[in-house]
Amino acid sequence: ANVAALGEVWKGGGRGFDDVLMITIGTGIGGGLILNGKIHGGVTGSAAEVGHICVNPLETEHCNCGNCGCLEQYTSATGILRLAMGMALAGCCALADMELILIGGGVSKAGRFLTDPIEEYFRKFAFHTQKDTKFKLAELGNDAGIYGAARMMIHD
Repeated sequence: ANVAALGEVWKGGGRGFDDVLMITIGTGIGGGLILNGKIHGGVTGSAAEVGHICVNPLETEHCNCGNCGCLEQYTSATGILRLAMGMALAGCCALADMELILIGGGVSKAGRFLTDPIEEYFRKFAFHTQKDTKFKLAELGNDAGIYGAARMMIHD
């Protein structure tokens, strides 16, 4: 995130600014801090660890950093999916009793790092007969729609 912030200050959205905080949101929450046009890493190199600011001191689940209640646990793709997708998918299964849940889209590129927490929370909230529903990562990426459209044309 620090290098990304520097790049943005040099050739991107931060051009013309010397003091910039950049936030990156993905599977985690990152931060890059530019002061006087230079990366500021702090004394230990851990400046701008925005994702690890405690926003919920009552949280009992541990963040990847070992603490609890970090911003990253709620606002990153991992946090959102851990808290919302796992629970929401359990609700979807209660309605449709699915055999397999495929995880696709850009976030699926994170692989098991992202899907393992989804499955964990799914199993926690799933109806007892559906706790063994299978999970897999989608494999066709951006071509999935093309394949689906072709399938429709062949069989309609």
